[in-house]
Amino acid sequence: MILQRYQSPEDRRPAWARVADPLIAAAAVTRFRNVTPNLLTSPFLQSWRVFLQSKALPGSLKTMLKVAMKYNTQCLPMTIDQDLRNAMPFWYHQGRRPETRAVYGDKWGVCQQSTHHLATTKQMVDHARKNDAPDHHETQDCDCYACYDDRLSGCTNPIECRKNAMKKLDSLALIWDPRSQHNPSPHRTTPNTTPIDGFIETWNSDSIRDGNPTYHIRVLVDWDAAEQRTRQMADIAPILLPAWDTNEVTVYTDGSCTLNGTASARAGSGIWYGQDDARNTALRIPGDMASNNVGELVAALASIQGNSRARYINIVSDSKYTIDTLTTLLPRWADEGFTNCKNVPILAAMYGEGWYTFSLGPSQLGQLGSTWINLAPPNRAKLT
Repeated sequence: MILQRYQSPEDRRPAWARVADPLIAAAAVTRFRNVTPNLLTSPFLQSWRVFLQSKALPGSLKTMLKVAMKYNTQCLPMTIDQDLRNAMPFWYHQGRRPETRAVYGDKWGVCQQSTHHLATTKQMVDHARKNDAPDHHETQDCDCYACYDDRLSGCTNPIECRKNAMKKLDSLALIWDPRSQHNPSPHRTTPNTTPIDGFIETWNSDSIRDGNPTYHIRVLVDWDAAEQRTRQMADIAPILLPAWDTNEVTVYTDGSCTLNGTASARAGSGIWYGQDDARNTALRIPGDMASNNVGELVAALASIQGNSRARYINIVSDSKYTIDTLTTLLPRWADEGFTNCKNVPILAAMYGEGWYTFSLGPSQLGQLGSTWINLAPPNRAKLT
């Protein structure tokens, strides 16, 4: 009930919910703080996460957020129409294609947030399309009304700012992009009146036609359920997910270092796919970063980056540090802003590949002291 009241439409939200918004935004994990806090609208409408261990977050809000996570609360519309596309928060949009990066803290991202105060997808589209105005000229001294007004607001280069906005919009899946004509039929517009196990399905049919995103937040979202899997796979997945060149790849990694821990240390990484495989690689680690752990991490990172078109990646490693990092420690270190760990540049790069999920696989090379790490896209991992 508390969660439902918190996510009520704006005209029905209680006062405490408005007070909670900035507190929850301030507790966003560090890597999501490259947008101004007021644009972190809701972790249920957007793809950012809350650091639940934050001391600044009241216990009651922590409980509410934990319950929301436990019961898989997120925005899952029955149909996506133009009104909903326009009203969705743009920053950390849940419909961003996973093979793209959320580059929001760049020069133009800061301008779009702080100077133009763009919050919704429609506002971003309207801003980007100013370059198409009949009286606009692609010159720095364009004196059309839009350019004059933007420069007056503090934008140093309105034309480039709008081009960047258009590029950011290109990261959206077609089904969520207001510029697209992609408009699939609604999944279902009426409840199923046939009783199932003695129960009759019911819902407020007005909610599927409402453009307010908060009406489409649901609990118990399960992508494996038949109804939602159809919605995800038939209409969204072919656009959201990349076309895999390879279904599964297995790669063996290792790292080593001579004179480890000294100024004379020399380290390298090895990546092995099989006998006489052209992809087998040896990498040298720069001297100022040389250590055994760095060699192991770089081997795993290079394996991930080198197989971006593989749906599943199995990394076989004998490094406990690498295994623990990928399967346990990395999300926690990222939430802490990488302030309590070493090898930050490599760990941050590895976390940048975070649209994979990491899990331990069977110790098929146990006699060699190696362990498999399975990597798979979200919601598709077969954990073992």
